[in-house]
Amino acid sequence: MSIEPLKDLFAKSGLKFTNQRYLVYTVMRKARDHPSAEMIWQRVRDEAPAISLDTVYRTLAAFETRGLVMRVPGDGEGGRFDGNTTPHHHLICFVCGSIEDFSMSGVGLADLPPTVAAWGQVRDVQIIGRGICRQCLACMESTQPDVHNQRSTMMSKTMENLQEAFAGESQANRKYLAFAAQAEKEGHIGVAKLFKAAAAAETVHAHTHLRNMKGIGSTAENLKAAIAGETHEFTKMYPGMIETAKAEGDKTAERGFTFANAVEELHANLYSKAAEDIAGYPDKDWYVCSVCGYTVAGAAPDKCPVCQALAKAFFKVD
Repeated sequence: MSIEPLKDLFAKSGLKFTNQRYLVYTVMRKARDHPSAEMIWQRVRDEAPAISLDTVYRTLAAFETRGLVMRVPGDGEGGRFDGNTTPHHHLICFVCGSIEDFSMSGVGLADLPPTVAAWGQVRDVQIIGRGICRQCLACMESTQPDVHNQRSTMMSKTMENLQEAFAGESQANRKYLAFAAQAEKEGHIGVAKLFKAAAAAETVHAHTHLRNMKGIGSTAENLKAAIAGETHEFTKMYPGMIETAKAEGDKTAERGFTFANAVEELHANLYSKAAEDIAGYPDKDWYVCSVCGYTVAGAAPDKCPVCQALAKAFFKVD
């Protein structure tokens, strides 16, 4: 939507036209993934780096009360938002957090029983269907053991053990690398090398467990799994963690969760782009922000768009 019609729309809704409201509304109208406030904030920052998350929250609240956007209820503490305000309903996957629209006749304001009028003024009626989407079902079916077979049932416990061992070894690897960096800072080079050697061994263990779980497929399958994992994190996992950190007043954790949430969405988009043309995906150098993990190809930016760190905070991935 161009600026002039949007100015008229805002005026009719009792809103002053501002560039920030324009950007938030434009992002919402284009979005098809029912983004959260945090997701919208990250997208708007491409055009307005100085905009705050609080401004996005307040803008969305103003839009919602005026019927310019719809909140999808019940998905996390902050909810998700829909720029399509025509009557429709939603299906939510509680595995990956994806949301899809659907229409259904015979369910609307006009179909409510007369007794509802005694409650007050109903402005919107939505059906929320919760379950497991077809993509997640396919993933689950490909790894689901035969519960009717005793041997498969026995193996399911082994699968749980493999998953636990993989998680433990993976965490140990990252922890020991962090310990090695600290030892280097303190001048204990021999201990640092020991930590690095142990971290490499934990990687061997983790990869072994992952292979035994049949967790490594073709590149196309691996990209699909990576997209699902990153999408779950930025749509489902981190938004709830951010809200909890806010409620508990833990600013440091909130900052870390917010940075990670933004980068996981970026990773999902990068993986999706790669999945579109695996054979033709270009061979480029990649750079990562050492503060927030922002990932970019070609060259490090002058300033990180997520955490605002300068170019010197980026390192090239070997």
